[in-house]
Amino acid sequence: MVNVSYLALMTKEEFLSSYAVAFTWGGKAIGSAAILIPIIVASSVYGSTHGSVYVSGRILFAAGREGHMPESFSYIHIRNQIPMFSLIINIGISCILLIPSNIGALLNFIGFLSWFFYGLGMINIIILRFKMKDAPRVFKVPLIIPVLVLLCCIYLVVSPFIQNPRVEFLYALGLILAGVIVWIPFVYFKLSIPGMDYLTYFVQCLFEIEPTTEEDNILERLRTEGNQAESKK
Repeated sequence: MVNVSYLALMTKEEFLSSYAVAFTWGGKAIGSAAILIPIIVASSVYGSTHGSVYVSGRILFAAGREGHMPESFSYIHIRNQIPMFSLIINIGISCILLIPSNIGALLNFIGFLSWFFYGLGMINIIILRFKMKDAPRVFKVPLIIPVLVLLCCIYLVVSPFIQNPRVEFLYALGLILAGVIVWIPFVYFKLSIPGMDYLTYFVQCLFEIEPTTEEDNILERLRTEGNQAESKK
């Protein structure tokens, strides 16, 4: 509805020439009160980034547990019980991506990767809906929803190459290809890099992290099952 209101109040030329579409829209819709728009947007971005820091670090943590990343990513801090190493690595990669200071290229790069993997997630949902029909689910959505999201993902991934190809899209494809190349020997064939044990020990001492035990896994599973039972009630 927000996007519809943009198109209803702004001409195509105004929309394309505006550096801040929401602020331009605010000037037409609410006059001098448009100064509130940047404040609201900044608050929204802060909240979204705050959540992303927690989520993205724990994606690396889960990947380490599954053997898709080095084992040290699945270690937690000895006192505060958070995946410290995963969070620090995630923040470090984010800082490296900010070095070129080209926000437009970064948005194109991250947006392309995000929608690509969202599409893979929708494909997984559709496949598992048929392969694991009787698996317990916390919640279940109509199959048409992941199908529609998948179609949107295909459009958002393919259309940039057709309408306005950019070099950052090639960087994103190269990153995906590099991930596949690394995944085949080290995850599929379970090969190990010489000296990895020493590196893991060094990281463990440096960041004061420790491996999660089987008891932790059991407690986590019990908490998940308890939450599922409460949600059903």
